[in-house]
Amino acid sequence: MTNGPKEGAVLASVLTGRRVLLIIQPSFALRSSGGIPMWKFPGGEIEPGEDVEVAPVREIADETGFNIPIRRNPVDNKWVVGDESVRLLHRSQRQCPSRGGGTHPQHFFVFSAPERDVLHLGNTEQIHKEDDEGETIRRGIFDLDKVSTMPDFLHWQRPLLEQVLALKLV
Repeated sequence: MTNGPKEGAVLASVLTGRRVLLIIQPSFALRSSGGIPMWKFPGGEIEPGEDVEVAPVREIADETGFNIPIRRNPVDNKWVVGDESVRLLHRSQRQCPSRGGGTHPQHFFVFSAPERDVLHLGNTEQIHKEDDEGETIRRGIFDLDKVSTMPDFLHWQRPLLEQVLALKLV
């Protein structure tokens, strides 16, 4: 889309203790950081008609292979994201510039998950996953304090990283 997403975008952080799951996506690097590969939070555009609660779950699964439980509450038909082990810790929204001008809403979700469920996804930075477009996505698990000083962490996601750090995780 030339004018940016109509529904908005989502970004999500998956934490395990003081570690975070990040990705490098080559096509995104070409568009957003002058072709230089940068680590970033998983995320992307909300698909037309997609609920904002479903989009981060889909994006995390597509880009990292990590599945967050999601179900409809039978009482009010609202989405319930997570379960007793994977919890939603934080949610925020901000307006971001769209490609071609204007702005779009960007929703940020922070999930907590047990180490046993997440660490195998990033025990090495060389793990690769093919996404829907056949693109290779690298994923890695990093200490939050290290991420805050990484020169190859996407600069415009740093305010989101500050939100994660402000959660005072142990």
